Order: sequence, then C-alpha cells, then structure tokens
Amino acid sequence: MKGQYAGNQRRLSVTFYQNSTATDVDEISLYVINPNGSASDEYTLGSGDITRSGTGAYYMDYTPAPSGPAGKWFAQWTATLGEGKFTVISEWDVYLPKVEL
Repeated sequence: MKGQYAGNQRRLSVTFYQNSTATDVDEISLYVINPNGSASDEYTLGSGDITRSGTGAYYMDYTPAPSGPAGKWFAQWTATLGEGKFTVISEWDVYLPKVEL
C-alpha cells in the first residue's frame, strides 16, 4: 500500500483463499496499529464496521487522526474458517501535512 497524509481516509482490504479459491470466513476482525504500537478498538463484520464486498473479500474505511502520528501503520486482520485461524498484516505510511508559514 502506498502512503497517505494523516486525516485522509484509506480503504483497508483483504481477501481470503482456500485452495486458490476466494472463500468466505466464519468470523473476521481487524485491529489498526499506529507507529507507537497502540492498537485501535476491535472492528468486526457483525458490528457493521467491516463490509463484505464479495466472496472472501472484506474491507473497512479508516481515517488516521489529522495529527497522526506519522510513520508506519499496520492493519491486522484475523479470521477463522472452521478450526483454522488466520492472520494477515498489511502496512502503509502516514505522513503529516506540510505546514507553510
């Protein structure tokens, strides 16, 4: 994922596969982790935070605060399918806007 400026929305997305076929999962959750290591609240499909956009495909729109922090952010998706539990982590950079004096 490319970087973005703090305060701008980003679509976080993931697709799960089983035997090379996109597959819906039984449960899914997402934590957003900022550069300081602080995790967001847990976002879930059941609460309406996460949207299913197709078979095995899920997304959530997330906006880092305008004040940042700047640095590398992480999206940690965790899903269960039957007895299996899977974690997918993606990362992107957040920049603070330049202030002109």
